[in-house]
Amino acid sequence: MSLPNCLNHVLRRDELNALEKKMLPPMRVNPSAGRLPRRVKDDERLRQATVSVLETMFYRAVEVSQPGNLAELWAVKDCWLHSSVTFSGAFRGSVVCWLPETLAEALTRDFLGLSEEETVDEGQRTDLVAELSNMICGRWLSTLQHPIPFELTYPVVVEEPEGWCPSDAFLHGPEFVINVDGEAILVGAIGER
Repeated sequence: MSLPNCLNHVLRRDELNALEKKMLPPMRVNPSAGRLPRRVKDDERLRQATVSVLETMFYRAVEVSQPGNLAELWAVKDCWLHSSVTFSGAFRGSVVCWLPETLAEALTRDFLGLSEEETVDEGQRTDLVAELSNMICGRWLSTLQHPIPFELTYPVVVEEPEGWCPSDAFLHGPEFVINVDGEAILVGAIGER
């Protein structure tokens, strides 16, 4: 299996070989370990970019919370999807998002204007999750106002293994957790090693 150069394909982390896993951002993220400029106002801009994308593109009311204990996040019985988009320019890194498959399907339905009776296929859902991380990353980077333009890669979407839970995502907690209709989206930015 090789990593696709296009959207519309979800990878399953447990089916990747060792080299392919190295090409993905780490499953456990320590945001403070990267070389990103870690300023409070940049973290706030990432929060604002995420809220703005969810409110303007999906017409969702969202609630932002500090991560606290991720093990206490509400239980999600289905699988989680992990999307990341890598950027380079004034500095290098990735914006990562995790969200439950059920929320990804609901957001896809809203974004495409589908009714409850219409089926959302895996390709549509994967494209939506990839585009969500792409929109968040692009909106966030545009607020940093660096004179050097940033280049973004194609987003990569990975289905986490069965039994994965949010506490597996971050060593020291994500920058923030977003509550959308009672389900969580975890968002963070990490520097490239």
